[in-house]
Amino acid sequence: MVTKWLSIDKTYPRFCLRLTVTNAKQNIMDWLVNEMGGKVYLANKAAPKNHRSMWRWTITGRNCGPILFNLLPYLRLKEKQAEFALRFISTMSKPGENKRLTPEVLDERNHIVTHMKRMNQRGRSR
Repeated sequence: MVTKWLSIDKTYPRFCLRLTVTNAKQNIMDWLVNEMGGKVYLANKAAPKNHRSMWRWTITGRNCGPILFNLLPYLRLKEKQAEFALRFISTMSKPGENKRLTPEVLDERNHIVTHMKRMNQRGRSR
């Protein structure tokens, strides 16, 4: 998922790429952390006591790239989202590069965010 929010001065948008997996098996989440990095969180802290715990593994930014690239041939429902996420990663500067975004990169990111939000909506077909 790619999300966008405005910076504190509301003039320069900031973007975040986040890949998440939620599962009831903590050992699967621990395996993801050991193999691919990221972090694991308890996803349903406020759930009633009779509900089982759900765990959420999260990885962000450029770290999503190799995972998505390797998953792409196997994805059916989330293939387009993964392709857009990889496009988003291609707009990210590499460590040590100038982090100033050109208007073209901002337009591309806005385009990606718009499409990702539409694809991730729940309810009526998109």
